Formats: sequence, structure tokens, C-alpha cells
Amino acid sequence: MEFFDEFKTAEAYGLHLMHSHAYREAAALVPAGRVLDLGCNNGYGSFELSRHGHRVVGVDVSAEALDDARRRFSADNLDYRQVSGQDLPFEADSFDLITSFQVIEHIVEMEPYLREIRRVLKPGGLAVFTTPNARIRLDPGMRPWNRFHVQEFTPEHLKETVAPFFAEVRIRGLYASEELYATEFNRCQRALTQAREAQRAGRPAAQPVPEPIRDAIAAAVKAVLPARAVEYIRTRRDGAPAAGGPAKGTLTPADRKRLAGGSIYYRDDGLDKALDLMAVCRR
Repeated sequence: MEFFDEFKTAEAYGLHLMHSHAYREAAALVPAGRVLDLGCNNGYGSFELSRHGHRVVGVDVSAEALDDARRRFSADNLDYRQVSGQDLPFEADSFDLITSFQVIEHIVEMEPYLREIRRVLKPGGLAVFTTPNARIRLDPGMRPWNRFHVQEFTPEHLKETVAPFFAEVRIRGLYASEELYATEFNRCQRALTQAREAQRAGRPAAQPVPEPIRDAIAAAVKAVLPARAVEYIRTRRDGAPAAGGPAKGTLTPADRKRLAGGSIYYRDDGLDKALDLMAVCRR
């Protein structure tokens, strides 16, 4: 199942290809089993996991996102639940694999978030996290220019954050063929340039979050789950960048075909230039 028509720019489509690949990578890490997709947004990743034979529970704090997920990405081996509250509503040792993709950068109270993931993960099971690579997005000490991110991670910081909760941690970096890599790398560099200019001018790097959205984020963070504010969900689903200035160029069918034909892969070296980071953690 695809939803290409929703992506209006090459940048938005490139992000979708990158994020979808992460789910395929994670799905192959364990034999078919029970999977929790924590922070599933509108369900495209949960659906991808279900296509690999896993029994998947996709959870998110946003009712709007889950309604969208049930409408477009359903399967017999896929269940969606709206989850809020300090504790995940699952018994200990419930899941063979837990994915929490593009979520950890939204979390304020990191300890309960990671503790709960470890609790519901089976002994020997894998928890897999993805997050943007701060090395290509921020100068040292700079606050995230994406106004919905609480913090962003270098490879070292990501490992230091998750390591106390797991027996083994492996950090990998996402790379892609030349055009796809350049599309995302250049988007981040434009946003970084704007953030530097704002910093020099004494302006905030990003506009303040409107009060209703800020309240939604605060409620989500208090619930430990990802800050899937309604505005953020709608923005990403409609194909516009969440931050970093206007998207470049209209996506054409030829663009889709060419970008989809490019390679996307993870590697263990060269992490400083990776587009995204993946932490593979074994309990």
C-alpha cells in the first residue's frame, strides 16, 4: 500500500522513503513475533511491520492519527490503540520487538519512557529507535531548529542515553544513493543556515509553538509517549517540512520513480555524516 499522491515535494517523499526503510530494516531483525510500534503516527510503519508476518500493536497519543491509521492501514495482524498515561498498558515481557521511530527526540522524561520499553520487551528481545542525526543538523550547543524536538542526538549521545537500559546497544547510520542523500542533507543544511542567521540576529531559531499545540505537546510528554501534536501530524502528512523553510520543488511522477529507485541502507561506520541514526538495543 502506498500513498504517493500525498507527497508534494521531493524532500517530503525522500523522508517517507527513509522512514519506511527503517521499518523494513527492523522487521528483518527478529523472526515473526509480537511487535509494539510506539509512536505509530498514522500507521504506515505499523502496516509495513505487519507485512513481514509480525503481529503488531501500533500505539499513539493522537486520536486523529489513529483514525487515519485504521482507515488506510489495516490488516488482520495489526491492532491500533490510543495510549496515554504514565505506564504502558501491557504486561511485562510482552513483545519480541519494539520500534519507536522518530520519537525519542520529542521526549522530555527519558527515564520512564525507556524504562517502560524495557519492561514490556521480552528478555533477549530488541528495541529499535531512530532519530535525526544532530551532526548534520546542528552546531554544538545549538537548540533544535525543529520546534517540536526537545533535543537531538549525536551518535555518542544516543548511545549514552539508551545504554543504561539495555544489555547491548548498536548504533547505525542511514545512508542513501547520491540524489536521495543530497535531498535530505541539503534540506537540513538550509535549516541550519537559517538557524545560524537567526542566532546572530538575536532571534529565536524557530517560531514559538501556538498555545493549543504547546498544550497538546505538554500532555503527550506528560504521558511519556511521543509529542504527536495535531499540527505536526497534519504538516508531515501533507508533505511539508516540519521546519527549516519552504520545500524545494514540486514532486513529479518522474521524481517519484527516480527517488524510489535509489538505494537506502544502514552502515556501522561514517556515523557523523549519516542522515538518521538507528539504535538497536537488546534486553
